[in-house]
Amino acid sequence: SIVTLPFVKTEVDHLLLRDEAIGICDTPKKTAWKNINRLLASKYLHIDNSGVVVFQYWNLKIKRNTTFKTEEDWAKALKNLLEKVISDHTRVLKGVGIPLSGGLDSSSIACIAARQFAERNKRIVTASSVLDKNFSEPGVTDELEYIKEVLKQEKNIDALFVYHSELKL
Repeated sequence: SIVTLPFVKTEVDHLLLRDEAIGICDTPKKTAWKNINRLLASKYLHIDNSGVVVFQYWNLKIKRNTTFKTEEDWAKALKNLLEKVISDHTRVLKGVGIPLSGGLDSSSIACIAARQFAERNKRIVTASSVLDKNFSEPGVTDELEYIKEVLKQEKNIDALFVYHSELKL
């Protein structure tokens, strides 16, 4: 609704949308609109003649959890929590798509989701942004090897690959 105000001048931030779509963006304050930022959780905005001020009205207090005694107990609890969250987030009528970078987080999510869907005899789709085979730049590595390991392990994944040269600005 902000962009419909006559005095707001902005445009769609296509680069941010592209980066979010392929999972390489972690900018919680940014929005799909240039020059319009998101107000983060636990904050409020005050505007008056002297300007704009953002205040934090709440701060999370973290207490050490002593529920689990061993690393194995923690691992089981984490696995159960991940399985529940992924199950809750994949209750859909149609298919499920997951960005798969080959990193630990996206690989774990893809594997757990694939196993849950395999139990229902369904497939999932992954999308991965990878470097071209001929790409060579010092210090730049591709996680395609790790993505292939996930695909080898989970047989009900339909993988889509977007090569970096195909991304248009």
